[in-house]
Amino acid sequence: MDTTPDAVAGTGILVAAIRARESARDDRLFSDPFAAKLAGEPGRRMLAAAIAETGERSTLQIVVRTRFW
Repeated sequence: MDTTPDAVAGTGILVAAIRARESARDDRLFSDPFAAKLAGEPGRRMLAAAIAETGERSTLQIVVRTRFW
């Protein structure tokens, strides 16, 4: 497991991108008005790469966790 500050920051940016994508849906489970700005283009690229590698379902844990926790 990579515990460097860059890895932690990258995880935060990726989660922000997931939250921004969910916030943009018509049937969203939550709204995070700051997520898109925090994620920026790097976050959108990271999310696209993650979805390409592991599929859409890989983001559901973050969405559900955000909504219910």
